[in-house]
Amino acid sequence: MPASLAFDFHDAVITHVPHASPQLLSMYVELYPIMYPDKPRVELAFGHLFNPIKVIKLVNALQDEAEEDWIGCRIDAFHYDTKKAATENNLWFFLAVDGFDGIRIHCREFQITQLKGR
Repeated sequence: MPASLAFDFHDAVITHVPHASPQLLSMYVELYPIMYPDKPRVELAFGHLFNPIKVIKLVNALQDEAEEDWIGCRIDAFHYDTKKAATENNLWFFLAVDGFDGIRIHCREFQITQLKGR
């Protein structure tokens, strides 16, 4: 199983989804200010989705809720999915967003990048 994630994403907010395709899903997330007073923003990048239809369906639903270019949906849970066996190039995540059904994201690559600026 991969190492734990570098941040706790509970109550973080998805602010933007700059890219959504089967090859790459990129989400910008503002971490919960109570746990992270500096309000860091991170990019979650999932490469080579194995279940793009389900994932892009959620992204489209999130974007339908967006106000102009800011999504503003709260994350209930985001973590490695412990119910699925993950390997280096076969990663499973669980994402639950407030108001939407939770989904598994199955991908080949994953990266968290801390973004600079606001």
